[in-house]
Parts: sequence; structure tokens; C-alpha cells
Amino acid sequence: MIVLFGLGKTTKKNFGYLPDKNCKLCEKNHAYELLRITTWMTLFFIPVIPYSFKYFLVCPNCERGFEITKDQFNSLRQIQEGLRVNYNSNENVIGFHMANDPYAGKNEVQKNFLMSMEKARKKRENN
Repeated sequence: MIVLFGLGKTTKKNFGYLPDKNCKLCEKNHAYELLRITTWMTLFFIPVIPYSFKYFLVCPNCERGFEITKDQFNSLRQIQEGLRVNYNSNENVIGFHMANDPYAGKNEVQKNFLMSMEKARKKRENN
């Protein structure tokens, strides 16, 4: 019996945007993307077990970024969630535009499904 396994398959998950900050590389003011890159062990070319996580802040303008620690990542996620709560409670948040994207990190199929469900819910509420 032959068992094929490998290491090195990577996936990238975008957790959305953080408030605008000045990029030190391109010197533009943009909302940084918060990313997690996971490296997987594969079995028959199917990702099975994640064994490495790396966290990054990336400027969407110049597409450069820097690695952050897991603790920094978790604190930024808490800040991001706090901004979403403030925005959803109709408070005015300065410099907050892309961080409230409810579809951040979703692919096109998922976005279309969620938008159609939202339309159906609104239609049901209006009737």
C-alpha cells in the first residue's frame, strides 16, 4: 500500500481590514489587511493537519506587510470586533470604513449566498 503525504500546502485567510494607518513603505494612508497563513500536512494531496500559523498585516496599496505575533493578532482582532460593535450600534467611528465589511474573508460564492439570504430576510420582514 502506498501512502502519499506531504508538507507545505498553504492557505490564506483574510480577516478583514483595520482602521486607516500610514504605510511606512508606500507612505499612503490605507486600511491594513489582517491575514493568517496556515501551512498544512497533506494526505493524498488533501490538507489534513495544520502545523504552522503565521500572522501578517498587509498594505493593500503596495501589497507589502510584516509578520506579527499571535498575541498581536488576537489583540487586533479584538480591536476589530470592538469597531464592528461600535459601528453596528450607530456610533460614528472615524477612519472606519472597510473594517465593517460583513463579507470580509468570504469568497464570491459565499458573498452571493449571504447577500441573497439578506435580501430574502428583508423581503420577509416587509411582508
